[in-house]
Amino acid sequence: MGNKLGIAYSLGNLANITREQGDFAAAHLLFAESLTLRMELNDQLGIAVLLSAMAEMAVAEEDLTRAICLAAATETLLTSISGALQPDERTQQEKTIATVREALGEPAFQSTWEAGQRLTMKEAVELALKEN
Repeated sequence: MGNKLGIAYSLGNLANITREQGDFAAAHLLFAESLTLRMELNDQLGIAVLLSAMAEMAVAEEDLTRAICLAAATETLLTSISGALQPDERTQQEKTIATVREALGEPAFQSTWEAGQRLTMKEAVELALKEN
């Protein structure tokens, strides 16, 4: 299949562009392809970046529970690998978290956040891949 990592990055970039254009169904397919490749490569930082992007998309789709679970799983994964999001990705992750916190209220946000923190990487990817 050639350069799998390069293909995974390209698919992720296309997914982000497609998401920004509002075509969530197409973005989901592209994210899924990229996530699948990144899982094969065990690219944990790349997986975290995609989970964060998919959390942002879940907010746009008004799936707030999924959004915060993915955001929490992103943070847990980043901590476990001593990784970090790029500044623009970090800004969007913080916006996603703040939006959901405000919408759900603190008690519901906190319990959902904790559930997301308990997800394994594989479980988080399965949640991300689940069709809306």
